Amino acid sequence: MLTGYDLAKGKDRTALTIVSASGAVQRVIDRDDLNAKKASRKADREFIASALIDIVSRHGAEVMRRDEPSQIGIGASIYLKFSLFGVGASLHVDKLHGGDHALIAWHNTSYPACNFTARFCDIVGETGIGSRRFHKATSCPSDWYSLAMMLDGGLCLAARLEAFEPLAS
Repeated sequence: MLTGYDLAKGKDRTALTIVSASGAVQRVIDRDDLNAKKASRKADREFIASALIDIVSRHGAEVMRRDEPSQIGIGASIYLKFSLFGVGASLHVDKLHGGDHALIAWHNTSYPACNFTARFCDIVGETGIGSRRFHKATSCPSDWYSLAMMLDGGLCLAARLEAFEPLAS
């Protein structure tokens, strides 16, 4: 993964580039393009879900996708659930939060005696005053790109086996 700035011409752009092990560019996710998407539109929901799936797939996470019908006042939704080395995450791509972002619910799927590390909680945005590190965390990003970065960061630590506190000896 590379994050960079295009300084060629025009407006500076921030993008996430997903690169394969062989060095081939698999996908470029532009911050402004992703943040312009609205979950109230089906094509935009598909774009957002596809970008998030591409991000987590590079870590080898298990992905479950479920298209959900329109709920009262909410509209259609794409439910995504990810799991990697005991770290689980789920989110809905819908217009519940105005269509500009979603919440990520993080949970411990495999290690009942282990808490998330402070570093994991900081990376996924779980940093409230008096915050306590337990088996769950919530990411509350301000936009789709921030959500993608929090998802990528959390799963990066999961892939490196650095998401949980070690058990006391």
